[in-house]
Amino acid sequence: MSSTKRILFAAIVGAVTSACSGEPAAVSAIPAEVQAILDARCVECHTSPPRFGAPMPLGTYDALHAGAVTDPSRPVYELVGERIHDPLRPMPAGAPLPASELAVLDAWIAAGAPSGTASTVDGGAPSGPPVGPEHLPCEVTHEFRAHAPGTTDQPFALAPAMGNTVMCFAFASPFTDVEQGTAFAPIIDDPRVLHHWIIFGASTLPEGISPGDAWDCGTALSQDSAFLTGWAPGARNYVLDEDLGRELPNPGGFIILQVHYWNVAGYDDVRDRSGVALCSTQTPRTHEIGTSTLGSLNIRIPARAQDVEITGTCTPAITEPVTIIGSAPHMHTTGRTIRTEVLRGGSETDVEMLVDVPSWDFNAQGAHPAPGGRLVIQPGDVLRTTCTYDNDGEADVFFGERTEDEMCFNFVSAYPPGQLATEAGRPRRLCID
Repeated sequence: MSSTKRILFAAIVGAVTSACSGEPAAVSAIPAEVQAILDARCVECHTSPPRFGAPMPLGTYDALHAGAVTDPSRPVYELVGERIHDPLRPMPAGAPLPASELAVLDAWIAAGAPSGTASTVDGGAPSGPPVGPEHLPCEVTHEFRAHAPGTTDQPFALAPAMGNTVMCFAFASPFTDVEQGTAFAPIIDDPRVLHHWIIFGASTLPEGISPGDAWDCGTALSQDSAFLTGWAPGARNYVLDEDLGRELPNPGGFIILQVHYWNVAGYDDVRDRSGVALCSTQTPRTHEIGTSTLGSLNIRIPARAQDVEITGTCTPAITEPVTIIGSAPHMHTTGRTIRTEVLRGGSETDVEMLVDVPSWDFNAQGAHPAPGGRLVIQPGDVLRTTCTYDNDGEADVFFGERTEDEMCFNFVSAYPPGQLATEAGRPRRLCID
């Protein structure tokens, strides 16, 4: 029996059995096959109450038949049916569902999302991979958490009016000059409002900022900030291979924890201590990895323009191979796609894909491993990063650090650290021609 027939058969049998038994009707429940997909793909965020900025729960029959937040005249399940097929903003974010799962949901939604036999009536329990410090295979050596301004041990109070806010928290580097990071895990304190976070290493702080400060930083990145790692819902703990260690700021340097909060529900009791826990080693590993930046600074997206393409190339000033282990693409809210290709020897006929994000989602930024885990860049290779944008606004959009501005960057983790750069860009580890 096909998935479609099983769903409709379960719904009909459940209704007939209830009507003929003379017993009270059971609580309306999502059919088990549908519930399994929602539990695996959706309810990590769309639970009750919602987590990580999700606007509504999706784990129960009643939640899916309620009026949508954006259009109360329509049930939530109808909008789910649209989002799972949205080519620009698919759900789950950045990871279109397999065709087999789409077929199950499409059939159920087309039938009016009927009740059926469910594996659990209440549903909605958070799912997803095990994450957090308790799941690291090593002893945590350092933590960096959101904090009140002027102190690093008191929680950050998020006001109800701070619905969509990006906060930065500054710390003095606690690392020695030989210390390397080996594993990283999110500390999730208040999942109602935590959206995602990124940590950077830096040799300087923005003017007027000192360790212990907290400030609204938009999407700002100081020019000498180096991406270390980040986390968004659905991501796992980040554990490096045993021969790899991540470069960390030396004594006298700084850590910047950037946290994106999404408090559109207006909670007035948020006292958050979310952040990152990491393991480190004082014994240098075989390969130390650092971060280089690819992309373009030359951005102009005309008002009301669609499918605007920005391309930045990089010809690394290297005489020896450099090995890339991963990418962290970065754009803002008008971004639609981003990819980085390797033109072997600079040739258009020998092209290898480093990373391809065909459906960019600003709310689900994350890291992507290199093909096969490691990709070697040879002298003479060219790296080309291409970003596309849709600007629905009435004003041109240019490069900048605010959410309303745009970027076209790919933060690449590679070893030896700092070598993937042009000669002029080496001090800032920029690989932009």
